[in-house]
Amino acid sequence: MAIPSERDREMDVKLDAADKASTRRELTLQELVIPDLQLMAASGKYDQNVLLWLQDAYVVRGMKDHFDELFAFHRDLATQTELTDDERWWCKVEFLGKITREVYDAEKINGDGARRPIEERYIDAARTFYQAESVVYAGQLEELAEYIKQALEAGVKPDLERFAREAYVSMSRMSDSVSKLEKLPNSNSQQMMKMMKQGIEAINYAVVATPGQPIPAGKMLLQIVNDIQKNPHRYIEFKQPQRTIRANPVSFEPARRNESAPELN
Repeated sequence: MAIPSERDREMDVKLDAADKASTRRELTLQELVIPDLQLMAASGKYDQNVLLWLQDAYVVRGMKDHFDELFAFHRDLATQTELTDDERWWCKVEFLGKITREVYDAEKINGDGARRPIEERYIDAARTFYQAESVVYAGQLEELAEYIKQALEAGVKPDLERFAREAYVSMSRMSDSVSKLEKLPNSNSQQMMKMMKQGIEAINYAVVATPGQPIPAGKMLLQIVNDIQKNPHRYIEFKQPQRTIRANPVSFEPARRNESAPELN
């Protein structure tokens, strides 16, 4: 059996971290229900994605603290066969919103000064969120490089323009996350930037040796990425964010909830 190289082990760690980060960021509610966080979002000074991530800690706590009530609600909802899908969706959102606000309000009322202000906890949540984003996108770049290399070795010609669009999106989003990390105290933005550079280099070196001349597929792809960067609207269809499909709250069943949800501290 082949012994994995140091690069293979490093790649495994990154992909594992990316997978955990992606799972950890799965949200129970896709909208803000805590008034304080709604006000923060309305101010325009805070990232709503981070606020949702921060809120999810209270949602999870609410589901644990109100387990019996949650179980009874779920059982009762299952018997209401006359409800439409939209009505069921709103029932779930309203119930989760209620227990989430109860947990948050109880913490504020019973606080002894040990709890930090919500604005400070937002900074911690933002740091975790943007780091997780960066790890995910860095993993995508390295996976893309490996896929191109394997495809060419197998004699399959990959659609470089399509993969260049994917690479452009990953690079753009990761760059945005790193830029936001740089503005936060005690962040490891330099490490995240190094990961992005490694991902780009992995694509750049995706060369396949052939009996004739090596195929610099990675360099070709990055050249297309540069072209996209100059005129993204030519290659990528941009849509205004809107809720075309309503996201359904995550299943209430405790066994199906992820154990690595954000923690309150």
